[in-house]
Amino acid sequence: MEEMQSNLFDENYEFTPASTGKRFINYVIDFAAFYALCYVSGILLAILAPGLFTSENQTTFVSYLVAIVLILAYYTVLEGSTGKSLGKMLTGTKVVTEEGHKITYRDAFLRALSRLVPFEALSIFLGSGMWHDRWTQTRVVEAG
Repeated sequence: MEEMQSNLFDENYEFTPASTGKRFINYVIDFAAFYALCYVSGILLAILAPGLFTSENQTTFVSYLVAIVLILAYYTVLEGSTGKSLGKMLTGTKVVTEEGHKITYRDAFLRALSRLVPFEALSIFLGSGMWHDRWTQTRVVEAG
């Protein structure tokens, strides 16, 4: 295992970048998982803390706050611990640093935070790659 680990992060080891198609599938799966988490969290909050939803403005604020916390937690916990979100697990891809090392929880948190930038998901169509990859010096590769 130790020998395989050292080969994985060898300077000369080349990773195969994940295709745009797999990246899109990752996005769709993670989007669905995120909304499922939001739905379940909304139900739990309505049961456990019904006072949070007393006005439309308060409901909107709480909903946005919960969504931000959930997206940060979802990506930080999954990618920080395994290098894979649910979508990446299902498509056989993972996120690594530009040097090919496992990302840290800090890297995962910063990737999740950068996903909150409006229109970030459309950055792939601008020809410069995903902003959350570029800004955090990470990339999504085939898990191999």
